[in-house]
Amino acid sequence: MDRRLIATDGLNQSVLEAGEGPLVLLVHGFPELAISWRAQIDALAEAGYRAVAPDMRGYGATDRPARTEDHSILHLVGDMVGLVRALGERSCVVIGHDWGASVAWHCALMRPDLFTAVAGLSVPFQPRRAKGPPIAAMRAIAARAGTDDLYITRFQDADAHAPFEADPETALRKMFWAYDGATPADQRHTGFLKPGQSMIDGVSDGATRPPWMSGDHFAEYVAAFRAGGFRGRWTGTAAWT
Repeated sequence: MDRRLIATDGLNQSVLEAGEGPLVLLVHGFPELAISWRAQIDALAEAGYRAVAPDMRGYGATDRPARTEDHSILHLVGDMVGLVRALGERSCVVIGHDWGASVAWHCALMRPDLFTAVAGLSVPFQPRRAKGPPIAAMRAIAARAGTDDLYITRFQDADAHAPFEADPETALRKMFWAYDGATPADQRHTGFLKPGQSMIDGVSDGATRPPWMSGDHFAEYVAAFRAGGFRGRWTGTAAWT
């Protein structure tokens, strides 16, 4: 498996890749990185595919545009289009996890000529139903539920990532634990936040690493987010404005 930096349209993207054959593009979510797909890259390469996973815009060793408006779904889809072209391919299968699933679905919607098959993990396709901006609709949902906010709308605040920045190791451990299938269902995070509560506060202090994640793998995430921070990292929120 190789790591390299690829220049696409106005963005340098750091990617992991392995194998030869039809291209499969693997799109990560939050708080993830290209390394989240390491096992899948190896498996796909052994099965006769060319598997490529980028650090998404704002993550890891890929460029971090400073402006929030430069992290829209149009930019994210454009990054994937540019990456396919830079790899010298004319079509591919795109697979996304978490917020990466939203990118994958929109890749297929906007460029079906380029992305000929799509799969979304954890997040199913969600067409826009609201007549106005989705963020307003999400705030209305939170109000009906009697909570202060959904985490998606909270991430619109400029200081929303402060609790993550304060202690990246604890934040990452809690996030991976809170949404893992091995965690008891009644202890997983619902995504709703109480007034004055951060996303980190809403997760048990007893959270541990998921059983499938090694200490060395977890340390890679901690090192990457300590180096690059959480502020400005795409969490999917720009796609919903």
